[in-house]
Amino acid sequence: MKRLVFGAAAGLSVMLVLSTAYAAWIRERGRPHVYYVGAGFYCHVISEEQLASYGLHWTQTDELSPSEYQQLVAGLRFNGSCKWANGCYRKSDERAVYRVSESSACWVTSEAELPRQCPGGVRTITSSVRDLHAYTGACQ
Repeated sequence: MKRLVFGAAAGLSVMLVLSTAYAAWIRERGRPHVYYVGAGFYCHVISEEQLASYGLHWTQTDELSPSEYQQLVAGLRFNGSCKWANGCYRKSDERAVYRVSESSACWVTSEAELPRQCPGGVRTITSSVRDLHAYTGACQ
């Protein structure tokens, strides 16, 4: 468990407790980057559309001062780019549809398979999901 106290210099007493159940979407004040912080790790959100795949907008992230940000991520493992939320995605300049689940991505082999593989529909994006997940080939 990691305890962080923010705002003490300003007379505030805000404590953030990190445990195995903790998760947050944060951004460092004055910088455009958003990060996801989980238990023992953090990762970089690559785009606003990736953040939107989790149902969030950047204004819904917690803004931290540079020192608060450094204190929060100190000792955490950086995992690089974050994974996409579970769902089906089509890159805007490609025909292929990829189904993302947990940490893998597979290719939906035909339009006829879309209702079965992607019951929630397909989101069109400009970024790639295949590069950020373990690609497993054709969906089963």
